[in-house]
Amino acid sequence: MHVRPLDIAPISTSLLFHSRKRHDSYNGTRHLPISTWVRSPTIRATEYGEHVLVYEIVLCYGHNRACTIFRTWDDFKTLKRGLSTWKRATEFYSPNDILALDRFLREALAKRPRECAMEYFLRRRMEDCAGHC
Repeated sequence: MHVRPLDIAPISTSLLFHSRKRHDSYNGTRHLPISTWVRSPTIRATEYGEHVLVYEIVLCYGHNRACTIFRTWDDFKTLKRGLSTWKRATEFYSPNDILALDRFLREALAKRPRECAMEYFLRRRMEDCAGHC
């Protein structure tokens, strides 16, 4: 199940995902994304042999540019704990509620874009960028 953002025009199907050379410009720390898109979770093995549910998140930038990051359910819970609260924030209670996760991330980006928790959530990690890094 893919969830498309509701607050902007539909995402182009031909997004230009950046190369390793341009990652510093499109990783959410220098420039904030104009929209996000939380996609279906998949199960991945960790370095310790465990399996974890991972969400693919597309960060959309101007000029049809995009960056893919991967985050776990725990990353979303950490983001929620790390941000100061706001009125009528979207709640999420289940790892399967992708709509709520997508809505929460868009709200957090709009209301708390410069908080440390948001920067940490958006920052590049080794498993990000769909293997381009």
